[in-house]
Amino acid sequence: MISSHPSNKILPAILACLVSLLGTVRADKITLSNGRVIEGRVVAREGDRVVVESGGMVTRLSASSVVSVQKVAEYLNVLRGAEESFRRRDVVGGIDKLKAALTEGASVQDARAVLDTAGPIIRSTVGAARDSEKISLRRALHDLVETDLLTTGTMIQTAQNLRALDDWDAAVELLDRMPPETLGEDPMTRAWSLEFMRTLVRRQLARGDFEGAIACVEKIRRISGDDSSPEIPLAHLTRAAAARDRNDYTLALGIIARDLASQVPEIARNRALFTIEEMKAWAQKNRKFREAREALLPIQRVFPVEAAAAEQFLMAGEVEDDLNHDDSAAALELADSIPEEQREPKLQKLRNEAFHAEAMKRLADEREPLALLNHGRWCAENGLLDEAMLIFNRTRDNPNLRDVSDEALTNTRRERDTKLLEEAQEFMKLGNIAEVTARTQVILTNPNLGSSLTEEAQKLEALAKASSRRDAEARPYQAEVIFQQAERDYFQQNFEGALKYVSLILNDFADTPAAGRATSLLPEIVRALELAYLEGKISTLPKLPPKFSFDKVQRTDRLGEEVTRLLDSINKN
Repeated sequence: MISSHPSNKILPAILACLVSLLGTVRADKITLSNGRVIEGRVVAREGDRVVVESGGMVTRLSASSVVSVQKVAEYLNVLRGAEESFRRRDVVGGIDKLKAALTEGASVQDARAVLDTAGPIIRSTVGAARDSEKISLRRALHDLVETDLLTTGTMIQTAQNLRALDDWDAAVELLDRMPPETLGEDPMTRAWSLEFMRTLVRRQLARGDFEGAIACVEKIRRISGDDSSPEIPLAHLTRAAAARDRNDYTLALGIIARDLASQVPEIARNRALFTIEEMKAWAQKNRKFREAREALLPIQRVFPVEAAAAEQFLMAGEVEDDLNHDDSAAALELADSIPEEQREPKLQKLRNEAFHAEAMKRLADEREPLALLNHGRWCAENGLLDEAMLIFNRTRDNPNLRDVSDEALTNTRRERDTKLLEEAQEFMKLGNIAEVTARTQVILTNPNLGSSLTEEAQKLEALAKASSRRDAEARPYQAEVIFQQAERDYFQQNFEGALKYVSLILNDFADTPAAGRATSLLPEIVRALELAYLEGKISTLPKLPPKFSFDKVQRTDRLGEEVTRLLDSINKN
């Protein structure tokens, strides 16, 4: 790859070469009245003057002194003008004149000779271009691509120039015209192409274009000539991704299990897990739990553990959805389809809730108070303490069951309060004051005065209130200390550390003055991380704080990690 900034020794040699080429191009022969013949070009008339361009010099002659003008083919003069434009580093003008020369009848071979010689000057001009000049240069190079002038060498040079002008899409399109094997023939071209394609992969991952990234990795493998790497099953990955995008999870998981698992088991497992996560979110949003469970069938044999975990999750979601829609019978039937010893805790809890709902339908009247009392005991034994307390409050209205109901109510309430107090104490250790307060207030809603549990709850609530006051007073100072650390990390270019501290402020100290400054610093940190990601300095983009997003920041998924691993597995030399 030739640098965008040629040395001072190279550029004069190029200019000399251009000048030598100028002498080989024929010009008009202008005969003067004194017998002198000038080789040049009549470019304009100014009154009684004729403007002649010759050898890069402009001369104004009296019209009466010009005896005759013997013109040559116009395209030769246009080619001469193109060479002169390039010599003046007017790349846009030079390309325009090359196009005009072709229109006038110049051969592609002659025009290519001019372009080949001007190549280094074009590169140096592009490398030194200001932002205001880049737009016109990009347009000119696009025009050049549309001609038939590009050879293998100038095609690669043009791709390099387009990349230098930040026109990645056009550079990629140009390289796609060339077989990967051709790009790998010349060592310098090969090195540049591999570096360009690797950076392109990172950009595609940042945009979420995972299938494009996989295709790019395959092209890298072919350019590098690394036949030791296993063939990447691009078609299968692409088909599975397309099916997933259509919410056809049965097909997506079927492709993964049938076509990918035997070739690339780790990538297949990764794709299966990612597809399952998307499917679970889709099922919850659209109440499609049954369809999602059926979609798991293709992977049950290949990935039984992953399939079983997903099935339990989806089944729990369906049971909960049935309960929310007052269909406890369907919820119970579904939950009981899994043996009790195989049920996850959440599914077991939901199953108990469904059983309780069905039992309460049967015991709706007051003619079976003893059966209702027994069901309350069942609720207490199976963790439905609040439901049990409601039942005991009902059965105590029956004089025959009052004493036993009061005893059951007292025991159940003690069990509930003990559980709540233990949870509150754990949350106190974690500093989660809101959860501490929520649980102690339940205990103290109807305090059992003199009870040790009530006294402990009162003490814990007082501690929580005192801690809350201290936290409120200290929060602005704590946030300021954290923000100063974020600023230090930012200026020391530890952008991931800076993002961590800014996220902490925005998540936990949003009501402090430091949060405003953190919000202003966040876009700067994100831009720095984007640049580091695209340059390959970091492998993934960190997660942004909730409720904060930027158009340029794209989420990556696990396929991004797969593509990165595939990229790293290919010979980089």
